[in-house]
Amino acid sequence: RSPAGGDHTKDVWHLCALPLVCPRSLPVPFNEPLTSCACSSSVASFLFPIFASYKALKAGDPSQLTPWLMYWVVLSIALLIESWLGWFLFFVPFYSYARLLFMLYLVLPQTQGARTIYEEYVHPRLEENEAAIEEFIASAHERLKAAGMEYLKRAIEAVRVNVLGLPPS
Repeated sequence: RSPAGGDHTKDVWHLCALPLVCPRSLPVPFNEPLTSCACSSSVASFLFPIFASYKALKAGDPSQLTPWLMYWVVLSIALLIESWLGWFLFFVPFYSYARLLFMLYLVLPQTQGARTIYEEYVHPRLEENEAAIEEFIASAHERLKAAGMEYLKRAIEAVRVNVLGLPPS
């Protein structure tokens, strides 16, 4: 059963397989195999989870929300890593198919991949480093606030001198 209530596994498989089996069913820009695989990956990693998350939020049951929060955390980490390694992954043969399989592993209720990765890897690391992360966020907030104020003062001074023709202060 899907965390959103109901067995949506067939729906996910059908939506993801359509572009692979019948790429001509897609609009012209999606007719290429890699693009159709990327489209399937997007359906698996975003469209279905968005709707399932909506249903879980609508139900208001925390037991339905927890798996989707785990999924979004794991997906965010995967996308962050992918953004760092994108230049390299471009050259990996069949990467788009591996990505699709990984996204299906994360989202399908039979595998519960997101839960497994979250509970075994993400949660322990976050729990272990929680104080350091909170300290970093607080100090980064203060530094950014100070830098923002400094840039605002410089911008006001530039407008005073260059636009209004007032002497520098």
